[in-house]
Order: sequence, then C-alpha cells, then structure tokens
Amino acid sequence: MSCRMSPAAGEITEIQMAFAIGFQCIACGACRSTCPNGAIQGARPRFRIEPLLCTECVLFSHQPLCVAECPVRAIVERSPTPSTIHNNLQNGVHHE
Repeated sequence: MSCRMSPAAGEITEIQMAFAIGFQCIACGACRSTCPNGAIQGARPRFRIEPLLCTECVLFSHQPLCVAECPVRAIVERSPTPSTIHNNLQNGVHHE
C-alpha cells in the first residue's frame, strides 16, 4: 500500500492498495468474515478493500487471509505501474 500526501495540507489524498477485488467476485462474504481488520466492505456488485483498514495481514499470515479464503480467486495483487513505483519511492514505500 502506498499513500500520496497533499503538499499543501499534509493530508493523504490517495491510497493505492497492493491488492484488489476483481470482477470475478461473487459476493459470497468469505473474505469479509476472515479479515481481522474489517477491511472488506460490502458494495454492489462486489466487495471492496478499504485501504485505511487493510494491513495485508502482515501480523497474521504470510499472505493476506482474504486471498487465501476467496473461493473464486477474485482478490489479486495489483501489478505495480511505473507511476505507482515512482510514487512509492517518493513516499518511502517499497513494493516487493
């Protein structure tokens, strides 16, 4: 996850998640019930990850628990784009 800060106000203006819930989501709720942080939010037609709550299960598992639990593999790691990599480096966040 990376954050972009507003230079004038010092506020977070954009958060880019390393994981996303794709169109394959069948809204079964398996990911939502397994998330230790309550970061999976209901939305129509599919669930979404709330970036301010998601910690990617760093303290709980070697991978996000929602990824392991999804029966249709709808939660995928986003591929970093050149602009995302640049923003992450500027903000001190390293994408592995």
